Amino acid sequence: MVRPPSSVEKPHTWTFPEKRKNQVKNFSRKLLRNSGILLGCSLDVYVFLFLDLYTLPNWGGSKVGLLCRYRWKRCMIMKMQQQSTTGTEGVEIVENRPFEDDVYGKGQYTLKIYRLQSKAPTWLTKFAPADALVMQEEAWNAYPRCKSVVKCPYFTRFILTIDTIHKDDNGQSENVHSLTEEQLAVRQLETIDIASAVNDYWSYIIGSSNIDLSQFQSARTGRGPLTDGWQGQCDPVSTAYKLVTIDAPYWGFGSRLEQALLAGERALFLESHRNCFGWIDEWFGLSMDKMRELEKQSDSSLNQKLGRPCVIEDKEELDEIRTIPSC
Repeated sequence: MVRPPSSVEKPHTWTFPEKRKNQVKNFSRKLLRNSGILLGCSLDVYVFLFLDLYTLPNWGGSKVGLLCRYRWKRCMIMKMQQQSTTGTEGVEIVENRPFEDDVYGKGQYTLKIYRLQSKAPTWLTKFAPADALVMQEEAWNAYPRCKSVVKCPYFTRFILTIDTIHKDDNGQSENVHSLTEEQLAVRQLETIDIASAVNDYWSYIIGSSNIDLSQFQSARTGRGPLTDGWQGQCDPVSTAYKLVTIDAPYWGFGSRLEQALLAGERALFLESHRNCFGWIDEWFGLSMDKMRELEKQSDSSLNQKLGRPCVIEDKEELDEIRTIPSC
């Protein structure tokens, strides 16, 4: 049984090789001694990045509407994973199965391994081995709420958490994640416009579909183009409120690593949600049965590219998914 998101403590199945664990321990001892910090102490840095506004199509507040909107996310994830996976690096699907939790309700649980060696910043590769950018992600997708926890077996004290809440508004809701006054004081608040085009280092690393949303119009839905001020003109709209928390308590480079990851997540959020809208004609109208079929094919294809075993899946599907009609 999959543990609820609120009680995430350790990875489920995948562990780092014992030899590398020992190297990590030795590396940590050396780093802490050189810095003059007592072994076992750490510098905790929490960076809160509150991202809004990703405005997406809304088909109403019913259960059918919610599942239809969840479809855009699954389709986007599948396609971007295929684009980024080659024979040497990319995304491996370890588990992909339904879960049920008292807090999140019913949804889909995934366990993935990301091999991102080519995307590592140059300064990091100077002292960390190639497998330092092997990341493990556990995700609980229970639209309109989602949670992801990312860990790195090489940097054992590193953890990145992304909490997402989707709401039917244009980004005006306050403190959606119920942060304390202390947390609100240190968080960074940003607004992302999916119609904007950013050309920086991380947008180059993440990749770009080069879709001009100011010119794009969906043939199937008639939505678009997204011109100046579209957030206040489109109706209805939805906003994905993302709370990103990063803790990299490593003396000498922890802060730099946190800032690099925040910049990378920002670029990924922008590109993925741009693709959601730009690829609308590919996923709009898909039934959930068809979506699950495509998802299984994609999972198997990803693992075959990397020469990995087939994904572990639970044979039982959600009853609601079997009965949901096409949108």
